[in-house]
Amino acid sequence: MIEQIANIISDNNEEKEIVYFGLKRLKVILITCILVIITGMLLHEISQTILYIACLLPLRQNAGGYHMQKIWKCSIFSYIILVLMIFYLKYVELNVGVNVILLISSIIIISILSPVCNKNHYLDNMEKKVYGRRARLVCYIEGLIFIFFIYLKKWYKIIVMAEVTTAVLLIIGKIQEKIIERKAINDL
Repeated sequence: MIEQIANIISDNNEEKEIVYFGLKRLKVILITCILVIITGMLLHEISQTILYIACLLPLRQNAGGYHMQKIWKCSIFSYIILVLMIFYLKYVELNVGVNVILLISSIIIISILSPVCNKNHYLDNMEKKVYGRRARLVCYIEGLIFIFFIYLKKWYKIIVMAEVTTAVLLIIGKIQEKIIERKAINDL
């Protein structure tokens, strides 16, 4: 069906490939969004789930980090992280001080490491500066929202989890980047 839609949208074979790829990604994203919303509803955490995704996506889009090679693997991995985050919110109690330390540590890691490229998305030096600035800006804005949520005494752990998730994936992505660089040097 996706191929038929791509054929309708474009006559050019090169454009068809791009449209086909985009439509496949859109399909996976829509399925993932539906699963996220259903999971949030089933676990009675819909607003927290949506807030987590709203905090995580801009960070990941700008900071980069570890990415699975196949989009379906990425979706499953992301879904597992989401479910773990929901259970963390429901069942793990850390005092505010620990959450502040986790947030500050994550912001520092994100500020230092971002953006991290992967083999699917290489960035030139100018793009690295732009994405790095954006990632830091998102971190700082989320840090301010964290302070507001502490004042409200709710939802602040969601922001911490989005920042921690991004920081961990940046570290893994940086390690992956170094392994690929070493392999390329050894292949010469």
